[in-house]
Amino acid sequence: MRKNIILGTVSLLVTIGVIALLQLPLTRQKPNINLVVSPTVASAQLETGKKIAYGKTYVTVGPHTLTASFSGFATKKVTFTAKNNGIQTVTVILIPNSTEGYTWLKNHPDEASKREALGGSQFYSDSAQRIKNNPIIKLLPYIGPGNTYRIDYGDPPASTEHNKVSSNAVGIYITYYTSDGMQDALNWIKSQGYNPDLLYLLYNDKSAEYQPTNNPYTN
Repeated sequence: MRKNIILGTVSLLVTIGVIALLQLPLTRQKPNINLVVSPTVASAQLETGKKIAYGKTYVTVGPHTLTASFSGFATKKVTFTAKNNGIQTVTVILIPNSTEGYTWLKNHPDEASKREALGGSQFYSDSAQRIKNNPIIKLLPYIGPGNTYRIDYGDPPASTEHNKVSSNAVGIYITYYTSDGMQDALNWIKSQGYNPDLLYLLYNDKSAEYQPTNNPYTN
């Protein structure tokens, strides 16, 4: 009887010890990436759907695809390979693709300043390559006479399939504020020597909101 009591006590103590060990916090992995995103309020997640925090954090070692998105800006995907030694910086700068995005930046000048600081050589190198492959963007943004339309550029939407989209393609975003604005924008593109049929055009109809004396998108 006594032997059974002792064995039972030992068994209970072992069980308690195992439970206690399981409840101990796991050893934290050392950060191996430093994620920087602009705008800072954008959402960022890995290919698994797991959201990833900004700043220094840990992700599993190996290749990853990160998607960043925010309303008014073109969704952007970047690929990187996380290693187990050192910390690499992953920078994602979203480009406005609608008046909503430009208005947001206008209303958040601190974010606009951060974008300039974040850009650095990487941003300008990417911009130079884009201009080389898509020379029309040297003329953009362009605001049409009478503020009837505006033409901007940015990344093509990640969810859209298009036979003109390649790894270095850009989306040409036409925002028009009058019924004739879209056609006027297309005519302007032609007048500059470019064929609209060979461009990846995306349209944003703002004709119902047009107020020529109070257009917030012209600055």
